[in-house]
Amino acid sequence: MLHSPIANPEGPAPWRFERTRIPVNLVGFYAHDAAGILTHHGQSSHIHAVLKEWVVSGHLDAMQFDGPTRLYLPTN
Repeated sequence: MLHSPIANPEGPAPWRFERTRIPVNLVGFYAHDAAGILTHHGQSSHIHAVLKEWVVSGHLDAMQFDGPTRLYLPTN
Protein backbone atom coordinates (compact mmCIF):
# COMPACT_ATOMS: atom_id res chain seq x y z
CA MET A 1 0.00 0.00 0.00
CA LEU A 2 1.34 3.44 -0.90
CA HIS A 3 0.21 6.63 0.73
CA SER A 4 1.03 10.29 0.64
CA PRO A 5 3.07 11.75 3.49
CA ILE A 6 1.07 13.25 6.30
CA ALA A 7 2.81 15.44 8.87
CA ASN A 8 -0.29 16.10 10.94
CA PRO A 9 -2.21 12.96 12.00
CA GLU A 10 -5.23 15.19 12.70
CA GLY A 11 -5.13 16.64 9.18
CA PRO A 12 -6.73 15.30 6.00
CA ALA A 13 -6.64 11.57 5.28
CA PRO A 14 -3.66 10.45 3.18
CA TRP A 15 -4.05 9.39 -0.43
CA ARG A 16 -3.94 5.58 -0.64
CA PHE A 17 -3.15 3.25 -3.53
CA GLU A 18 -3.33 -0.55 -3.43
CA ARG A 19 -2.33 -2.89 -6.25
CA THR A 20 -1.09 -6.45 -6.57
CA ARG A 21 1.53 -7.93 -8.84
CA ILE A 22 3.03 -4.77 -10.27
CA PRO A 23 6.74 -4.06 -10.77
CA VAL A 24 8.19 -1.51 -8.36
CA ASN A 25 11.57 -0.31 -7.15
CA LEU A 26 11.95 0.05 -3.39
CA VAL A 27 14.15 2.88 -2.17
CA GLY A 28 14.77 3.56 1.48
CA PHE A 29 17.07 3.55 4.46
CA TYR A 30 17.43 2.12 7.97
CA ALA A 31 18.14 4.55 10.80
CA HIS A 32 18.51 3.02 14.25
CA ASP A 33 17.21 5.30 17.05
CA ALA A 34 15.93 7.96 14.62
CA ALA A 35 12.17 7.36 14.91
CA GLY A 36 10.26 10.59 14.42
CA ILE A 37 13.40 12.32 13.12
CA LEU A 38 14.45 10.45 9.96
CA THR A 39 11.64 7.89 9.97
CA HIS A 40 7.98 7.75 10.96
CA HIS A 41 7.27 7.46 14.68
CA GLY A 42 7.84 3.94 15.93
CA GLN A 43 9.80 2.93 12.79
CA SER A 44 13.49 2.27 12.14
CA SER A 45 13.22 2.30 8.36
CA HIS A 46 11.68 4.55 5.75
CA ILE A 47 10.87 2.92 2.40
CA HIS A 48 9.23 4.30 -0.71
CA ALA A 49 7.89 2.28 -3.62
CA VAL A 50 8.52 3.77 -7.05
CA LEU A 51 6.05 2.39 -9.57
CA LYS A 52 7.58 1.70 -12.96
CA GLU A 53 4.39 2.06 -15.00
CA TRP A 54 3.24 5.39 -13.54
CA VAL A 55 5.13 8.48 -12.49
CA VAL A 56 4.30 8.04 -8.82
CA SER A 57 5.99 7.03 -5.60
CA GLY A 58 4.95 6.88 -1.99
CA HIS A 59 5.66 5.49 1.44
CA LEU A 60 5.45 1.72 1.58
CA ASP A 61 3.23 0.31 4.34
CA ALA A 62 3.38 -3.40 3.47
CA MET A 63 4.73 -5.74 0.80
CA GLN A 64 4.66 -9.37 -0.25
CA PHE A 65 6.95 -10.98 -2.81
CA ASP A 66 5.46 -13.59 -5.17
CA GLY A 67 8.37 -14.22 -7.50
CA PRO A 68 11.96 -13.35 -8.31
CA THR A 69 13.06 -10.49 -6.08
CA ARG A 70 16.39 -8.69 -5.64
CA LEU A 71 17.17 -6.89 -2.43
CA TYR A 72 20.38 -4.84 -2.31
CA LEU A 73 21.73 -4.00 1.14
CA PRO A 74 25.01 -2.41 2.22
CA THR A 75 27.60 -4.68 3.83
CA ASN A 76 28.00 -2.43 6.88
